[in-house]
Amino acid sequence: MRLADSRVIAPGVGERRVAAFSLLELASSFGVIAFHIVDTHIHALVVGSRERAGMFARRIEGTLQARLRLGCPFEAARFSPVSDQLRLANTFAYVLDQAERHRLANDPLHEGSSLPDFVGLRVVHADGVARCARSYLPRLHPQELVARYLSAPSATKLDGAQLAESAAAALALPNLGSREPRAVLARHAAVVAGLADGFTVRKISDALSLTSRRVEGLRRAPSPDAALVQATRWQLRLRS
Repeated sequence: MRLADSRVIAPGVGERRVAAFSLLELASSFGVIAFHIVDTHIHALVVGSRERAGMFARRIEGTLQARLRLGCPFEAARFSPVSDQLRLANTFAYVLDQAERHRLANDPLHEGSSLPDFVGLRVVHADGVARCARSYLPRLHPQELVARYLSAPSATKLDGAQLAESAAAALALPNLGSREPRAVLARHAAVVAGLADGFTVRKISDALSLTSRRVEGLRRAPSPDAALVQATRWQLRLRS
């Protein structure tokens, strides 16, 4: 999928997260097992008929037009059939390899692709793209994808200033500045993750722009899902 004038679809990290979240919302309904938002185009691997793929393309294009205010229509989407299991596996790798193929360095943590969802670095609609990929590609091993596409996480001092960004990335949020439920949940996960990593309440409150009283309140509240906290901690290590 490409815009008619081939402009960059999601130029910033915030736009990439919005676009990725939009794709993840539709993944389970349309059998999406991989996607990648490259600079000027989007690849999506869909299990199903040509008609189903076409419906998916129309839905995601309309959603991205509304959420990103693209200002330009999409040209007609292009479709290529996948004929057998070997080609399915190869196409999956081809989709994830797009940044390398196009020599792009603007998305080192692959936030514009479905990679974070396969490996547990992002926790959004967990019953969607990752579950579907595991169903159709049972030989897929997350640890191999981590080694192939991600750098080694920091094993030394962590950068507390990256705590908010780490929590936002774990839930595909542009930032933590809103009051929507996902942002509230992300702030809670950031507090729990920060405490687990030894940050002081003051350090966490400064990083998240919260009062110390609010941080203490979130500390006492029931913890968010462990997968989200773990994703936030891993995001922090990759950003430190």
